[in-house]
Amino acid sequence: MKPEDINQSLHQLGYSQTLIAEVMGKSPSLISKVISGNAKSFGVAYFIATILEKSVNEVFPNIKQKLNRQSPTYIRNRNKLQSIYSECKVENI
Repeated sequence: MKPEDINQSLHQLGYSQTLIAEVMGKSPSLISKVISGNAKSFGVAYFIATILEKSVNEVFPNIKQKLNRQSPTYIRNRNKLQSIYSECKVENI
């Protein structure tokens, strides 16, 4: 979404950048910079996308999602890699 579209959508829902900043404990300047594309914060982007009931990619296509180290997929993949690595150490590869 374009910054003006994000701001308009937030305004239509009754939210301001200042209110979002206050709730998140962030500076209004950071919220403005994320919306305008001059700063990247997945947390801020995710919160704004949630308010707009859209995906982060829909609202902020240039912000990459942080790796969730607690997700089941991450844990499963980490465990699998640890197992493979252990096998390699045992076989002195």
